[in-house]
Amino acid sequence: MKDITKELVGKKLLIIGLGRSGISTTLFLNKIGAKVLTNDIKDKDELTSVVRMLNCLGIDFVGGHHKNWLLDEVELIIVSPGVPADLPLLKIANKKGIDVWSEVELAAKFISAPIIGVTGTNGKTLAVSLIGDIYRSAKKESLVAGNIGNPLIDIVDKISKNGRVIAEISSFQLEWIEQFKPYIGVLLNISSNHLDRHYNLNEYTKLKLRIFSNQTEKDFAILNYDDPLIKSHEKNLMSQPIFFSNKGVPKNGIGIEDNTIVSNISNRKIICKISELPFPHHHLTSVLSAIAVSILDDIDIDVIVDVLKDYKGLPHRMEYVGRIKGVFIYNDSKATNPQSTIAALRSFKKPVILIAGGRDKKMDFSELGKEIDVNVKTLILIGETSDIIASTLSKDRENKLFFAKDIKDAVKIAFKQCNEKDIILLSPACASFDMFRDYKERGEVFKREVLKIS
Repeated sequence: MKDITKELVGKKLLIIGLGRSGISTTLFLNKIGAKVLTNDIKDKDELTSVVRMLNCLGIDFVGGHHKNWLLDEVELIIVSPGVPADLPLLKIANKKGIDVWSEVELAAKFISAPIIGVTGTNGKTLAVSLIGDIYRSAKKESLVAGNIGNPLIDIVDKISKNGRVIAEISSFQLEWIEQFKPYIGVLLNISSNHLDRHYNLNEYTKLKLRIFSNQTEKDFAILNYDDPLIKSHEKNLMSQPIFFSNKGVPKNGIGIEDNTIVSNISNRKIICKISELPFPHHHLTSVLSAIAVSILDDIDIDVIVDVLKDYKGLPHRMEYVGRIKGVFIYNDSKATNPQSTIAALRSFKKPVILIAGGRDKKMDFSELGKEIDVNVKTLILIGETSDIIASTLSKDRENKLFFAKDIKDAVKIAFKQCNEKDIILLSPACASFDMFRDYKERGEVFKREVLKIS
């Protein structure tokens, strides 16, 4: 991508949404000499420290609304991931011919290093974290950014053209791309998620597939062979497809054979036994995709395996909190959709005491209900979706179902209902926004309440 600084200097740009990426984008554009106007649905009283900082830099802020006059003389709009695509102001901007970009679209135009982009419903953060660890261990210049932590725009000046940017990319970020192109794109899986934002699974799928939309025959698309919805789109790719599978070894890809990870990328290689790795089965899609990326970038197999064997895990993703009063405690607050919670439940060999529920994103909980009937000893529900999840259960669960007012109450109920050697699992299957700032805060509150019990 070319540096477009000269095209932006002196132009009036509108930043909508002052979350982390919105603030970073504002500071970057102000630094290169653009005329920046910032806007958020929150008013200045809710963003006191942010507005104070903007005032010090001479940057205008308009809060509490998204009125049409904000578009006056604006030549480009950058939207934060939390801003819905059907915002009326954006529809008007589109009619006026004003370009609308996501922060990753803007950042990619300034980044000279090749980008490895990872998307999917589940497992993105683990895959990106693994790839980052492998590249660091191989002493390859690289930076991890995107939805996992630092916005992409923050690393523009921190990596050379010889490095690699390893980016977690969400469907929200893919809504407003035009030329964004990872040289290796990864699509882990697709299942119903964020349907409160994307309307239906078909629209959500189209957005996820946009990660490949600007690739050429020189680029690579790493795809889940076991996901029929993803595999059906292979014919539409311009890039070179590389598959991964938990059920075999694809002809041009990586998979599992006799409990061994085997690669057929360029030539056949035995990677390692699954039993040598510290990952539950439902994390293998992330593991396989990370190996595939690393092999495509010529990283030594021994380096890859050493990193995988020593991997310590990520907070809030099947995080082992400890054994308290003989009970095993796990924090899986990052499970923000039913499929993640189903996978978590299947990783245990005995029934668990499950704490679930949260923000209603219009997801289908019917499969989760069936899984709970089979693998959950006691269910404790919190948040907006409590009644929705409860309605999917069989009628004989009445004595094993509890409703809690918050996490603190849920933890108390869980310990009252458990026996020694039981498992208490927080795996909400929902977003956290009805009660918490994000899944991290939810997980930290859970751990704090658990430790109080001890």
